[in-house]
Amino acid sequence: TKIETQLIDYLTDNPKLSAKNLAKLLGLTEYGVRYHLKKLKSGKLLTYEGSPRSGKWIILNNKNNK
Repeated sequence: TKIETQLIDYLTDNPKLSAKNLAKLLGLTEYGVRYHLKKLKSGKLLTYEGSPRSGKWIILNNKNNK
């Protein structure tokens, strides 16, 4: 979806963004961002590596990134 493509774009530029910061950037609730992140993770497009505070997002499949 458009939101998921935007999420991937933001995380490509800054893989350490939190769901709270992504929500501000996208104009969504934090819950809405977490929902889309969960969809991307279950689709094997995205994963999170490291601790909750100092980890980062890893883009596994970049085909949706334009």
